[in-house]
This record gives sequence, C-alpha cells and structure tokens, in this order.
Amino acid sequence: MSLTPEIEQALRTAATEARIVDPDLVTLPVFEEIVGRMASESDAVRAVAEMQQARPKLFLHDDYAKMDSTQFETAEDAFREKLRKRSKPASRQNEFKQLDSALLGETEHHALRRYLGGTRNSYDLSILNAALTRQTGPRGDAA
Repeated sequence: MSLTPEIEQALRTAATEARIVDPDLVTLPVFEEIVGRMASESDAVRAVAEMQQARPKLFLHDDYAKMDSTQFETAEDAFREKLRKRSKPASRQNEFKQLDSALLGETEHHALRRYLGGTRNSYDLSILNAALTRQTGPRGDAA
C-alpha cells in the first residue's frame, strides 16, 4: 500500500507520541518496508513500534517530567553511575596538567590551547616543556 496522506498523518501522530526526534523521519526510505505493510491508519502505532525497535536512536527516552519520585531516583542513580564509569578525557590526562595558567604568558597560553585542542606540534611542545620547567623546576634525576 502506498503512503496516503491519512496514513502519513497517523504515522506522524503516533511517532510524536512515541517521542521521535522529528516526525518527518517516518517517511525515510529505511522505513519503507514497515510503512508498506500498513493496511490502514490503525496500524500506525504498531508501525512506529517497529520503527522504534529498528532505529531506537531516532526516539527520545526517559521523559523525566512524567516520572514519579521513585522512577526519577532510579533514573538519576543510573545516570550518575554512567557518569562515574566514563573515563576522563585524554586532554585532562597529560603531562602539562601541573601548569599554573595564571603564570603562563600569552604564547604559552596559545600553545596550551592548541595542545589540548588536538593540534599538537613540536613547537608547542617545546614551549610547554619550557613553561613546565620554569614553574616546577627541572625534571629527571638531577640529584
């Protein structure tokens, strides 16, 4: 069956209720097979459920406004646990984390910004090593 205006509207309504990111996504070619099996507008909820199962990232989850306090606390605990397990960004785990930003000059600030932004080069590295040596003293076994 082709996508009639009535079926399309029913799909958009059902998708909005299922919290799809954008109701226009129901007309995507990836959902042609699911839409093609629809006999009437009454199949819209089933079709959207299949779409949600096939492409869950296109649908929003966890509507916190509609949760009671117990559900909210459970969802919040799960969110906090996920944050706890997430590793620290690599930019915070580098040899220049001991640098005191207040003591850096303008050139050193730019070098640090480029270094942390992923635009690393030997020139910036030499500037940052000099700043680190100036702030913390020489590295290595000099004793």
